[in-house]
Amino acid sequence: DDPDTHWRNSLTCQHPMHQRPRLEPGLYNCSRMQKHFHRRWQQIRQAIIQDLQHLIDEFADKTAQWLEARPQHVKKAYQSRDGACTQIPVLLHLAHLLQMPGLDLLTDELNQGFHMIGAINPGTGWRRRADNKYQQPLDLETFHQLNHEFIQDKLQSHKVDPYANTMAKEIADEVASHRMNGPYRAPANWCKPTTSLPDFEHTSEVKDLPSQPILTSVAFAIHQIGSDGKNKIRRGEDWRRSFHNSTIQAIDAPHHHNIQCYVDLARHIHRPGLNLKLWGQDHEGAYRQLPVRDPAQTGVILFTTHGPTLWTHNVLLFGATASVWGYNRFGDIMIWLPRALMGIPALHYVDDFGSIDEPDLVDSAFYAFTEFHDLLNFKMKPSKAQPPKESHKMQGVIIDIHCDFIQIQAEPRRRQRMISSLQRILDADQLKPDEAATVAG
Repeated sequence: DDPDTHWRNSLTCQHPMHQRPRLEPGLYNCSRMQKHFHRRWQQIRQAIIQDLQHLIDEFADKTAQWLEARPQHVKKAYQSRDGACTQIPVLLHLAHLLQMPGLDLLTDELNQGFHMIGAINPGTGWRRRADNKYQQPLDLETFHQLNHEFIQDKLQSHKVDPYANTMAKEIADEVASHRMNGPYRAPANWCKPTTSLPDFEHTSEVKDLPSQPILTSVAFAIHQIGSDGKNKIRRGEDWRRSFHNSTIQAIDAPHHHNIQCYVDLARHIHRPGLNLKLWGQDHEGAYRQLPVRDPAQTGVILFTTHGPTLWTHNVLLFGATASVWGYNRFGDIMIWLPRALMGIPALHYVDDFGSIDEPDLVDSAFYAFTEFHDLLNFKMKPSKAQPPKESHKMQGVIIDIHCDFIQIQAEPRRRQRMISSLQRILDADQLKPDEAATVAG
């Protein structure tokens, strides 16, 4: 803490870009393995994808038996509209064969669903928290009471959102795809009844709740700017005001591969005269591919012109703290296996996957990574696919890889939106909460 010592030490400090790039152990081991089989990776990756297809075929009966033994909501979460089943038994078989660390807890949650309230399981290799956040959780008895009071207050005072029809259609689509259930009849101790959603045939009748009590939040519209620069509406669920997130107890923080990780990987791989390329992929539905432990903990009210409607989730939802932990732990296994099996130095920031690689390896890495996920029925968004190139927009910034340097710059439209937002704030001499959230990203 002595300032003189600090200044003396600063004279010998080395700029971060002059230091050796720091790779996490798993990525470093993948890089070493990649060099060992360098000229054979295209053939190896093709063979592994073929073997994975054969393994899925061999596991067909076992997978069907496994699915039949799952709780009903888990079965719905893993069954696609076209009848295809997510290959969890195959995924776990490979992870066990390769001795992935920390697999026991993840196995339980992939089989039975992820915990959404209370203590949540830590990630493998994640840093322990250095603060007291998530160390003083709300006890469940108090949570039940506060949640009930919150819902009664909303039922008596809440107005219909201008974008209620947009959110209603989204929920109806999710019911049709088995990600949500309802509409349900309100519990007897609620101050107002709930109704059906007659705009769609499959939601036109209200059903009795399969179990009670139901822990509930309220849906609201989130206004966002899409990658195409156009406004879009997303449905959010306020798990903060409903007190769900107040029950969370966690000892660590999810690990994210940010832009610095891409830079470090490129510096580690680079050799003079080598033109590296990067690629990206995005999971379709992200959190919505994984089951929750108990749908009764995930109730949500959407206020419509017909009245309040009540629904539950079968899958992880946006707005829940537990979803962040659960999905990121799942994302870790979905990059760990391609690293260990196919020498792909994959990275992920939540549901954004990608990597940087040498020009003679990068194409097979991109296609093998995509095919690996597709075969396991964890689909990628075709519209968000970023095949190998020297330049891509990743995590909201543009990465340009040149022969001798990397250039990182803000995406022009995003930069202009940020400048406009800051100008409005300065002109008004006022910073509103929603504006602060936009500026903070």
